[in-house]
Formats: sequence, C-alpha cells, structure tokens
Amino acid sequence: MTVETQQASNFNPGFLPLFCLLSVLLFYVWRRRPRLFPPGPKGLPVVGVIPFLYRDPPRMLRDWSNKYGSVMAVRMGRNEVIVLSGYKTIQEAFVTKSDAFSGRPYSLVMHKIFHKNLGLSFLDYNQTWKGQRQFGIRALKGVGIGRKSIESRIMEEMEYYVEWLVKMEGKPINLRTFLTSAVANVIANIMFGRRFEYNSEELQKIVDIFEESFSLGSTGALFYMTMFESSLRFVPPFRGAYLKISANLDYMRDFIRRHISTHVESFDKNDYRDFCDAFYAEMTKEGNQSNGDFHVRK
Repeated sequence: MTVETQQASNFNPGFLPLFCLLSVLLFYVWRRRPRLFPPGPKGLPVVGVIPFLYRDPPRMLRDWSNKYGSVMAVRMGRNEVIVLSGYKTIQEAFVTKSDAFSGRPYSLVMHKIFHKNLGLSFLDYNQTWKGQRQFGIRALKGVGIGRKSIESRIMEEMEYYVEWLVKMEGKPINLRTFLTSAVANVIANIMFGRRFEYNSEELQKIVDIFEESFSLGSTGALFYMTMFESSLRFVPPFRGAYLKISANLDYMRDFIRRHISTHVESFDKNDYRDFCDAFYAEMTKEGNQSNGDFHVRK
C-alpha cells in the first residue's frame, strides 16, 4: 500500500457533512445583520471590504454611498462600520446629536502604537476627555490661543520664514516642507516656548516623521484599515506601515519627554512660559497628584 493510499484511508467521510454544515452556519452568521441595520456592501468573508479600499478609499466609499445612501454599513474585517456622507447627515450626527456620536471606537492597533496613552485626540467621550478638553482650552488661552498674542507668534515665525526664503534665492526649495516647518515652530513655541532653526536636524526629523506618517496613513489606506482589523498588522504590506508609524511615534514620545524634563527642572510656578508649564502646574496641584488624568506617562 502506498503512502497516499494510507493517508486517504485515514480520512473519515463522516466529517464531510459536519464540515459543510459548519461552513454554511459560518456563512449565514457572516451574512446576517441586525434588524433595521443600514444597507451596505458586505465584501468578502473574514476581510470584508478591506481589499476594495486598498487603492482609493474615498472614491470607493463615495461610490457606495451613491448606491446605498448617506447612512450605510460596511464590514471591515470582523467589524461593522457605519459610514456617513452628505452635509445634512453629518451635521445631524455631529452637531444636532453630538452627544450620541462623540465617542471613539476601541482600536487594539491604536492602543499598541500609543502604548494605551491615547491622549485627547483618541480618548473616548467621557469625563476624562471633558476634563482634559476644558483644561486644554483654558491653558491655551493663557499662552495666547484665542487672543491677539497668538497672531504675534505667527507673525514672528513668518519673519523668520521670509528671511529664510530670501537666503534661498536661486536655489530649489520645497515650499510645502518649509511651510510645515514654520507651522511646527509655531506649535513648538506654544507647547515648549521655543523654536528651531529651519536647517536644524531635529526640526527636519520631526517634519519628515509627520509627512511620512500622514502619507502612510492615507495613501492606500494602509494604516487606517488596520484600525478596523488588528490582525492585519502582521500581514505585508500593512506590517511595514504599522512598524514605521510605531517607530515614528516612539521618536516623538522621546522628543517630548526630553523637553518635559527640561521644563520640570526650570519650572517656576509664578511664571508659566508655555503649555507644558501650565500642564505641569495643573499636575502638581493638590488633589491632582493622584489623578491619572493629569500626569506624565512613562
């Protein structure tokens, strides 16, 4: 008797009906949607519509919304995602009924990339988020946001920007990169009370990180699709985008920590220089020292 014959004889035909039954049940569960659920494309088993969003996600979603309506459901991996389109629909959800639509979905990938430190941008809509937002508005007003002094910060940076352009006369330059550098300097001025020279390696590294991360996050939807199906972070080409963005955020985390350490060493409670000082002051207030909402995470 050959090896192939022996292996074939070990196969129990009784498993075939069971396998077919399980396959049918799984397919039924996959196709089934809750009652009164919005219509929309289901895509393929396991992966849903993710393969169809690879090249041009906005265009694909727009085409589907034209077919299924301004409120539709798309299956991304194992998750059902509700997609809104059209001005009236979006306004009703995020303005008229903002309290009901202000939450954030849980994302394993985002938790791993940010080491569970989601910050104001990705926090769920709860008391922690409200407290952080109220403090942020209050602190930013104190360092110039919402007042004319922010205009002076921008105008000051524009003087440096124009001066740099004059120096670059006759040489090829990337205006988008330099504009990003100028914006980064305004933010650095507000956050850390300092700016960087345009030719500094530190500023160029930060600008490169932001441009690369935004590119990975939008082109081909490599990054944001992994937010809906966490297991994709192990599969090329998603794996490369996930690792690169993680490395970029690790660099930014170290960069911010260095500036925080400098601020802590030179902190003066009677003279808030920037947002970092305001946050540290709030963190060290009596009653906030044990409050997890105001502390520097390591």
